[in-house]
Amino acid sequence: TAFIYKFNPDAKTLSLLSQVDMNGSFNGARSIGSYAHIVTNAYVDTWSFTLPFQRCNEKFSNMTSEEYEQAALNLAYSSVDDYANKLLKGLPWTQNTDAVPSCKNIIRISTMTNQNSTILSQARKLGGLSWFYNQGFLQNFVQLTSFDVNQGSMAGIKSSTSGSFIAASSPQVYATEDKLVLACRGYRYDLMSGNDASYNEYTNLITFDLSGAVATPKSIGEVDGYFNDQYSIDYYDGFFRIATTNGQKWASSVNNTDGSYTWQTISESTSQVYVLEEQSSELVVVGALKDLGKGETIQSVRFLGNKGYVVTFKQVDPLFIIDLSSPTNPAVASELKATGFSQYMHPIKDGNFLLTVGQEATTEGVLTGVKISVFNVTDPSAPSEVQKYVVENGDGWASTDASWDYYAFRYLDQSEVLIIPESVYNWQIPNVSFDGFVVYQIDLADGIKPLGNVTHADYDFMQHYCWGGAYLPSRSMVFNGDLVTFKSHSILRTSTVGTLKTKVWELNLDNGRNKSSVSCYNYGPWVMF
Repeated sequence: TAFIYKFNPDAKTLSLLSQVDMNGSFNGARSIGSYAHIVTNAYVDTWSFTLPFQRCNEKFSNMTSEEYEQAALNLAYSSVDDYANKLLKGLPWTQNTDAVPSCKNIIRISTMTNQNSTILSQARKLGGLSWFYNQGFLQNFVQLTSFDVNQGSMAGIKSSTSGSFIAASSPQVYATEDKLVLACRGYRYDLMSGNDASYNEYTNLITFDLSGAVATPKSIGEVDGYFNDQYSIDYYDGFFRIATTNGQKWASSVNNTDGSYTWQTISESTSQVYVLEEQSSELVVVGALKDLGKGETIQSVRFLGNKGYVVTFKQVDPLFIIDLSSPTNPAVASELKATGFSQYMHPIKDGNFLLTVGQEATTEGVLTGVKISVFNVTDPSAPSEVQKYVVENGDGWASTDASWDYYAFRYLDQSEVLIIPESVYNWQIPNVSFDGFVVYQIDLADGIKPLGNVTHADYDFMQHYCWGGAYLPSRSMVFNGDLVTFKSHSILRTSTVGTLKTKVWELNLDNGRNKSSVSCYNYGPWVMF
């Protein structure tokens, strides 16, 4: 359920204006102006449908594989209509005024299911695979609910809803002002020569047209491999772009003598960039660049206009600059090798430089600490790493949430200041352990220099206090020149962001807890009472 409140600044109170009920659990959301688009996801009970025709059912015990398959299909055909109606009744927004279910805003499963039926039949015989195990499209239902928050009132709020059955439990969301994409990972059984078998990874893409508080299903498509995160997807000048990785592939082989299975590597990982275009209701691949970073996996992606930046890693960090000026013919403009790898890339200086956060590593690929870098990409044919700063692991480890949670990353463009959370632990010298935020000056000429830090907890604080189970995500904001940080179990305001001279105030969300409390937890997994 989404609640809409009105804040009264004089009385400092919140009053409920309206609420919108939605199926499933929260997955993601985008706010575009006053319009909210919320993605929820719900598990679909397929067990009650498939149970009657499972192969282990006693009534199939004396049947051959061919007889069983025909009998199971007959059962499925006879019960599928009732099952479909049951599913729709669980989605109140699909009911017309005459209580007749409608699939108007549900994307059809058949448009995304193209597994060869012969292969599926052979796969079930070889591995005893259950129905839908290979496809998974009936395992989850994703719902997109849109509404205008400015129309919230106690009289109710008008919302529009659409959805689809998907192969993933948590689709990734990408949105622009007029487009929204749901990206879902899936896999298919691949029967190769003889009795060898493997799985192929793929990503399903579902697009929606956004018009105010209405999201209309537009097209669907598919590409090979798995995407990394929302930055792996982009929409520009009428084309969608996505970067994916096909992981190292293993295959099982059946020994014809004793029936045992063995596994072997049949291909190394490889990455690719696809360009797709909406053609009627289909999302069609019109351009592809393949074989990026063989034996490596994508760590970060950023699309900026007609350029794409892709970082892969195994031992060193190749930064690929992709020329996307011709959508049907994407090409590598250049490749820069550097130690470590970037996990998040942020454009600065009008996109001529990339400020990145990731991991440093030796030339053998051994991780050594948190790495902050600046890359000059002014000339796409000759990129260079112009500055870097490393927070060494030392006798322990160093990490930053900004490498995987991009809301934890904050760059102040005018003052050229970077603010990121950091956690450092040293088991040889525990007292230097630290959990908080660090502020850096990003100077293209003089380098990357720490300006100071905000300590949310030192080792003594972690060791001798009792903490609740709730854990704040790492966030920062600048308010009237002061830095306000949220992390772990506390909120701090420090003045000023450029000097961090004085702690203005601190809110410890677990103040008053003690070790005799019912819910008393360690600060972090590395701290023991």
